[in-house]
Amino acid sequence: MSSKDTTLQELKDKLDHIDAWLNDLYENEKLPDDVWPLWNEFTMLQGKHIPPELCTEIKLWERIDELDNLVDEINEKLANTPQ
Repeated sequence: MSSKDTTLQELKDKLDHIDAWLNDLYENEKLPDDVWPLWNEFTMLQGKHIPPELCTEIKLWERIDELDNLVDEINEKLANTPQ
């Protein structure tokens, strides 16, 4: 497997993990209202105009960084939400 294939798989795995995590939060009613805009942002990241298979490896890493930043933002909002 090439380096790009490995990076592409990492992106797909991260997308799947975040999707499952957000759905779990939603189903367990632990998703605060102020996280919804971030869920919408995640949905937009899932459906970028250029399929990841056509991206360069650098662009794939940029998408992975965007997802990492999104997770950080969500975690921050979850930490600041009263239980």
